[in-house]
Amino acid sequence: MGVSNRSLGVMVAAACAAATAIGVAGTGEAQAACPAQMTFAICGVDGNPAHVPGVSGPRTNVHYRSDLHSVVTDPIGTRRAGERALSSSISSFRSKCPGSHVKVVGHSYGAWIAGNVRDSKPVRNSSYVLIADPRANMGILRMAPSIPGYFEAQGPRGKAKAPTATTCRTSDVVCWAPNPLHDPVGFANSVRGYIEGEHAYKPSEVRQTPGTRIIPGPQKVHVPAVAPAPAPVQRPSPAPAPAPAPRQQTVADILPPPIAPHVPPQIKNIPIPRVELPKLPPLPRF
Repeated sequence: MGVSNRSLGVMVAAACAAATAIGVAGTGEAQAACPAQMTFAICGVDGNPAHVPGVSGPRTNVHYRSDLHSVVTDPIGTRRAGERALSSSISSFRSKCPGSHVKVVGHSYGAWIAGNVRDSKPVRNSSYVLIADPRANMGILRMAPSIPGYFEAQGPRGKAKAPTATTCRTSDVVCWAPNPLHDPVGFANSVRGYIEGEHAYKPSEVRQTPGTRIIPGPQKVHVPAVAPAPAPVQRPSPAPAPAPAPRQQTVADILPPPIAPHVPPQIKNIPIPRVELPKLPPLPRF
C-alpha cells in the first residue's frame, strides 16, 4: 500500500519536530553541565593545588612546575610557566562555558601568579582571592632586588583590574615583611612565624569578598630587655674641717699700742746745717 503525499508530509513534519525537540534538549543539557562558577586553585612552592584553602564548589586544580628546585634555579621561567598554565585552563573552560563566573584562588607563590594573570590578561566576569601574596603592600617582594635575567621582584601591585580579596597574617614574612632597618624586631618576628607555620591559613580565615583582611599574628620575638642604668653611687660628704684651736693670749695683746711722737711741722722744716770737716794732712810715706 503506498503512502499518500499528505501522509508523507505529516511524517516529515513530525520528524522535524522530533529533531528540533531533541536538539533543544541537548542544548539544555550542555548548558546545565556548566557550573555557575568555576574556581581555579593554584598553589605555592612545593604545594598541592588540591590543598589551597578557601575553595568551595566546582574547582579546577592548576598544575605547574612548583617544586623548590625549579623555583630556585629558574624563578622567571617557573613563574611564567605557572601564568601560562593558569591562563590556558581559564581559556579552555571559557570556550566551553562562556557564561560561567571564573574565580581564581592563589596561595603564596600561586597568589603571585594569579595576581599577575589578573593584571596582564583581565578576564570578563571573574574575581580573585590572593592568600599571602608576596606582592602585597607589605610583601617581601617590595624590598627584594631584581637580578636581570634571573629574578624579577616586580614590587607591590597597583590597582586591581578585577574584584580581589586578599588575606595576610602579620607573622607571615611572605606577605608581611617590615623593613629590617626600621623594625628589626618585626621583621624577625615575621621570619620566625613563617618558619613555625604561620604561612598556613585555615579556610575560615580566607576573605572571599573584595577587600583586605589582615590577621594579627602572634608576637614570637620580643624586644630585648635592657637593664636599667645603675643608680649613682652616693659618696659620703667629706667631714668638715676641725675648728682652729683658740690662740693663746700673749703680752702683746695686753700692752697698749705704741704712741707715735708728735713732731711739729716747724721743726721738720728747719734746715740742717752743712758741717765741713777740715782736711787732714797727708800721711807720711815709709
